[in-house]
Amino acid sequence: MATKAAPARNEALDAKRAVEVAGDYFHTLFSEVSTSDVSVEEVELASDRKHWLVTLSFFEERRPKALHLPEFLQVPRQKFKVFKIERGSGRVVSMKMRNGG
Repeated sequence: MATKAAPARNEALDAKRAVEVAGDYFHTLFSEVSTSDVSVEEVELASDRKHWLVTLSFFEERRPKALHLPEFLQVPRQKFKVFKIERGSGRVVSMKMRNGG
């Protein structure tokens, strides 16, 4: 995905654009994950009203030899990443792991 320009100075980032920014940033870090394998889980305006919190999920394959589990237990694990994005600039200021679903 190509990175899109940040919003104009007087224009705050909307939720849809925040999701696009999070997706673009995710794929720069995790280029091996297909775009179709990433899902939007949550979009929230932070309590400071200056940041969007966007949660994306994807599935990570388990390494069969490392686990020594029967094949039927070797299912992909769902992982979650939460992106904090400035509304004014469109800049990603943090990315954190989130446990559970």
